[in-house]
Amino acid sequence: MENIYLLMIIALAMLADVDLVVGVRNDAVNFLNSALGSKAISFLTIMIVASLGIALGVIFSSGLMEVARKGIFNPGEFMFDEIMVIFMAVMITDILLLDFFNTVGMPTSTTVSIVFELLGAAVAMALLKIADNNGSFTEVVNYINTTKAAQIIGGILLSVVVLLLLAILLLVRNYVSHKNNSEATKAEDSLKRAESSSVQGVIQESATNISRVIKRGKNIYSNAIKGLAKQDLALLKKSKSNVVKLSDEIDDLRDNIFYFIKNVDESSIKASNFYINVLGYLQDMIQSLEYIAKVTYKDVNNNHKKLKNNHIKDLDQIEAKLAEVFEKLKAAFDAQSFDEIQGVLKSKQDTYGLLSENIREQVRRTITEESSPKHTSLYFSVLLETKDLMDATFHLLEEYHLAHDDSIQPAIPSNEKDAESPE
Repeated sequence: MENIYLLMIIALAMLADVDLVVGVRNDAVNFLNSALGSKAISFLTIMIVASLGIALGVIFSSGLMEVARKGIFNPGEFMFDEIMVIFMAVMITDILLLDFFNTVGMPTSTTVSIVFELLGAAVAMALLKIADNNGSFTEVVNYINTTKAAQIIGGILLSVVVLLLLAILLLVRNYVSHKNNSEATKAEDSLKRAESSSVQGVIQESATNISRVIKRGKNIYSNAIKGLAKQDLALLKKSKSNVVKLSDEIDDLRDNIFYFIKNVDESSIKASNFYINVLGYLQDMIQSLEYIAKVTYKDVNNNHKKLKNNHIKDLDQIEAKLAEVFEKLKAAFDAQSFDEIQGVLKSKQDTYGLLSENIREQVRRTITEESSPKHTSLYFSVLLETKDLMDATFHLLEEYHLAHDDSIQPAIPSNEKDAESPE
């Protein structure tokens, strides 16, 4: 028993070493989470800055030691052995709690944990002393530095309240901003129902819809390919959500076909057929986009290995080619320059050639090289659905190219005729 204090000091030194590792790791995670998540700078730069900051903090910070030495309890009220027991309890509790919270992924603060561990251990020891002396439990305030403890705890609670209010304000601001932007984007890109009774009228009316579908389809496809390449689940989830919204809008247009046909003249059967064909091709485009968004999201969500670099390179080339075609189409439909569609149709073979070449190359890789079955299946699925997407797109263009005749004046929708008629 003579060496009990020496053993306790050695034990405290060992516990302090373990606690330092656990505490520094906890602080490093707290610091790095936001830095890595923001992707503002490179991973290596973040690690260097974090390492230097933590090292400087450990070497030069003495504030926490002052709190441990005399900030929470009055050392003069305790015997040496009692203080040793308090510190042993604090060290063991700190290691166990921090390690447990880190293991389950809960946010923790080393400073806050030390403060309340010291307070709890000091109060427990004070109550034991009071009980041994048959004193009143109200005497516990003599053992605790109530002024300093209240100041420290008040500061902690105040900082939590302030940070909580700031977080709420930021969330509300971001929600309002996101809602306004979403509503503006939705209004700008939402699809409209056709009302004209002639083919030329439907062509002009539906041009805006085609432009918006192409714009949104391009973004959906791009997000799916980039999300797959970067293993970005948030981007893939966005692609999947956007294609569902677009599909619902096109379904709404298809549901309105009956009323569209009922409102056109008997002599306008061609307009009805044209409109039905257009919606059919749009539906085919969305089905391909929906499948691509679904399989890419599923692959990354299931934590499958990243595609090989040659797969990613091929898909990037295809995405760039599709984006180029879609940009030209959007410009043509925005300007209602339907003669420009013929120029896009001439690039049809180049687009199909790129897809066919990638399919042949992947077949060769599968035969001659060792390859993952899941990667091969996913890669072929994306390529084939992209081909179906381009099939539907070019069929849509051919429908417009064959039906458009700028020598014919578009028929005026019935609601506009009513508005123009004199009273």
